[in-house]
Amino acid sequence: MSGLADPWRRLSPAGKVILPIIALFVLGTIAFTVVWVVGIGPAIANFALDTAGANIGIVRFLAAATGVLLFTVPAAFVIIFMEMKIIAFVNLRLGPNRVGPWGTLSSTIHGLKVLAKEDFTPSGVDAPVFTLAPAVVYLAAVLTLLVIPFAPGMVGAEMELGLLYFFAVASLGVIGLMMAGWSSFNKYSLLGGLRAAAAIVSCVSTHAAKIAYSGVGDRLVQRSATPNATAATTSGSSGHHPNQGPEATSPRPSTTSAARRTGASR
Repeated sequence: MSGLADPWRRLSPAGKVILPIIALFVLGTIAFTVVWVVGIGPAIANFALDTAGANIGIVRFLAAATGVLLFTVPAAFVIIFMEMKIIAFVNLRLGPNRVGPWGTLSSTIHGLKVLAKEDFTPSGVDAPVFTLAPAVVYLAAVLTLLVIPFAPGMVGAEMELGLLYFFAVASLGVIGLMMAGWSSFNKYSLLGGLRAAAAIVSCVSTHAAKIAYSGVGDRLVQRSATPNATAATTSGSSGHHPNQGPEATSPRPSTTSAARRTGASR
C-alpha cells in the first residue's frame, strides 16, 4: 500500500480528481464491452425500446419535463446574476465581481449553498405534512408540463381539457403552501402561507375568469362532452347532414346543361 500511497501524495489536487475519473471511465468501458459481447446488453436495449414504445406518452412527458428542468436551472442562475448586477448598478456599486470571471459564478455558488443547507425539522411541527409540503408545491409546477406542446407530437398527454387541466393542477401549489404554513407550528409562518396562497389564488382566478369570459372554457367543455362535434361541424359546413347517404350529397345536373345536351343530340 505504501508503494501506491507515495505517488498519490505527490499528485496535484487536479490530478487527484482527474485520475479517478479516468479509472472509472476505463472500467465502465470494459464492463460495457463485456456485457454487450455476452448478449445481455442487446437484450436490455430491446426490452427498454419495447417498453418505451408501449408507453410513448410517458416517455414524451419525461423527456419534455427533463428538458425544461435542465434549462430552467442555468437560466435561473443567469437571471439571479443579472438581478444582482442591475441592483448594484442602481445603487452605484460594483456588484458581484470576485467568484469566477467578472463574478459570473456567484449565483452558482449561492445555489450550491442553498442545496448544502441542513434539512432541519423544528420541534413541535407536524413532521409528515411539513416534509411533504415542498414536494406538493414542486409537483404542482412539474405536472403542468404534461399538457404543454413543446413541438409537433412532443406532448406528454393530448387532452381535450388541457387548458383547464393546466390551471387546475397549477392551483394545487396553494395546498402545498397551506400545508407548509399550518404544519410549521408558528403563527407567522401560517400568516405567510396564507398570504402566498391568497396571491396565487388571485392570479389563477383572474386567468380562469378570462378563459370563462372569452368562451374558451365553454368550447372546451362542449368538445369533451361531444367527441364527434368537430366531425359534425365539418360535415355540416360542407352542405349536407352527416346522416345522409351518398345519393343525397351527389350534385344534381342543372336544367341548362340537360337542355344543351338535348339540343346537341337533335
